[in-house]
Amino acid sequence: IDSARWGAVDGDVVHWFGAFLPGTGVELEDGRIVTLVEYEEEPEEGDAPKLLVEIVEGDVARREWIEPNVPAGDEPVIFEYPAALPAAITFHTWRDGTAYAAVHREGELLEYQRLETGEHWEPEDFDMAIRLDQALSAAAPVQTEESPFSEAVLDVDGAKLTIREGQAERWNDHVIAYNEQTPPPAMAYDLRFVWPEAGRDHTATVTRDNAAQVGPWRLSKAAVDPLELDTALLQVEYHPPRQKAVTGFAAILAAVALLLGSGSWLALRRRGKRVGTAENS
Repeated sequence: IDSARWGAVDGDVVHWFGAFLPGTGVELEDGRIVTLVEYEEEPEEGDAPKLLVEIVEGDVARREWIEPNVPAGDEPVIFEYPAALPAAITFHTWRDGTAYAAVHREGELLEYQRLETGEHWEPEDFDMAIRLDQALSAAAPVQTEESPFSEAVLDVDGAKLTIREGQAERWNDHVIAYNEQTPPPAMAYDLRFVWPEAGRDHTATVTRDNAAQVGPWRLSKAAVDPLELDTALLQVEYHPPRQKAVTGFAAILAAVALLLGSGSWLALRRRGKRVGTAENS
């Protein structure tokens, strides 16, 4: 039963359920109420499983047995059970453009293969070839009118190719995908460095374009940080200080540079978005 699901047909929409807990159900737009009463995984040896559902319409309630893998017909219920099919192909995806495909016969797993977008696979002892055209880790229903999604219209070798946002289309040996690129948030991380023995501390701000210098240490934002909304992945470099003392005019320039540096830090701190404080001893 783990491979199965059942759904209530509500116009052009199907409300799918992956659980077979009696009492599960939904009220449809037309007022009918569909409720799962029970399921029999093996009614009799060799028979296919089936569901018993209750359909309430007004003051009338009736119960119907639903066979697996049969079109809904007059009843607003669909019962899909791949393990009961002579042959079945399943896909499992966890990110865009990649999926694991598996082929089954009579409920038994024959073979599985990891596929990337556009890849072709011919399983052994199986009558069908498989090609992955598109895999999305998440998607949203698109209405035919007043859709907030965009389309890209391409002129490819004199032919017009229309691709909706989030969609991928094959063109000869190529796969063309249209995805909106959301710019990453402008993050700023406020750091505080504490020297308990010396009784002093130092604060600095690190952004994607601004590094912090603390004594001989230089801290910069890592180029790739998938968790930057919650953590700061920093690159730390150590530059040994020069032993020669800074005196005279060079000392004045250093003081001016330090003053300008503080002004830049304050401006970045006011403009940047801060999500927390980290303290290191």
